[in-house]
Amino acid sequence: MTTLEYNRLSGRRQYLSIQKHRHNARNDYNKWKSFDLEKKTFDNADYGDFNNVHSPERSSWTDSENNLWGFLENYDIVGTNNEQFGYFPVVTNNFDRWHGYPIIPFTKGYEIDEKLLHYWISEGYINEDDIPRLKKRKRL
Repeated sequence: MTTLEYNRLSGRRQYLSIQKHRHNARNDYNKWKSFDLEKKTFDNADYGDFNNVHSPERSSWTDSENNLWGFLENYDIVGTNNEQFGYFPVVTNNFDRWHGYPIIPFTKGYEIDEKLLHYWISEGYINEDDIPRLKKRKRL
């Protein structure tokens, strides 16, 4: 299986794009529309903003289990099945590279916890009116 390493600045999470989640893979896995959208979604999740500038006031978009969640500024589609969010499961070893895939939130096993949702609201990334849509697995 071919993978692509995304080498990022020292101190940032390192990323590995896995072939089975790329748009040209022939399988039933969720797929990214492009490697650039995959990287941008991961950067947004890791930096905790759309500008990807390190700030001590901002934290990564993690849930209560330290998984990362990302999306693009205009809620652009990132997956080949019209997914708008990226899910990046926490690595088991601190030295491992992260990887992820596009998802539609609130499908079984992929619920965004309330703390992260309310953080996004407080920072102006989403509106309170968006939460019911997300919970119904509707696009923003």
